[in-house]
Amino acid sequence: MDFDSDFLPPWGYLPIEQYLIYEWVNASEEFADRAWWALLDDQNSFNFGSDWRRVYEILPEVAGPVEGNDCQRYASPELVNLAREQFKSYLTKEKKARPDQWRNRDQFIEVVAADLLRKVAAMYMLIADKEAFDTGLLRLVYLDGKRNVIREMRVETDEQTITDVIMDWYNWNLPDELWEEGTIGDRYRVSGDLGKELYRLTEADLADP
Repeated sequence: MDFDSDFLPPWGYLPIEQYLIYEWVNASEEFADRAWWALLDDQNSFNFGSDWRRVYEILPEVAGPVEGNDCQRYASPELVNLAREQFKSYLTKEKKARPDQWRNRDQFIEVVAADLLRKVAAMYMLIADKEAFDTGLLRLVYLDGKRNVIREMRVETDEQTITDVIMDWYNWNLPDELWEEGTIGDRYRVSGDLGKELYRLTEADLADP
């Protein structure tokens, strides 16, 4: 894929839902201009309930990295190593500054690791699932290059939010207020296999402040 938004409505075939989809798609010009191909809403192909991962069976190319400015979104090992060093330095500083929050150690680490996690995000999707139609909040999912969920959250459908998500992606600067909310993918938690490899925490990193 060479753009940053995949819009996957497994629901959305009632008249009111069709209206909502129209409103969401046209909320931001950045998306509306590309909706002719980025909006995946064919009922015969994509009406498969909450299992949004089935889109890979139909369009395996969706799993590819989102590209911008003619360069792939995969981070180089050098960039990841630099981000890891910065994360560890920031972790040392933050746990001394906020020792009361260190009581929930793993969650504290995962929040502080936001920049590091953002570096390994290769793509994202905006998903219109059943909850989106119930609440008016789209599901925003960031994934790595192997389809693993890094973090997911719910976002408003107004012009500013959708435009921020799209444009900040090009600048490798995903919005803090969005990124630090939501739920981290199980494999990217401190206790997860991908989290352990990414964070590479030492005894000193895990020591109480």
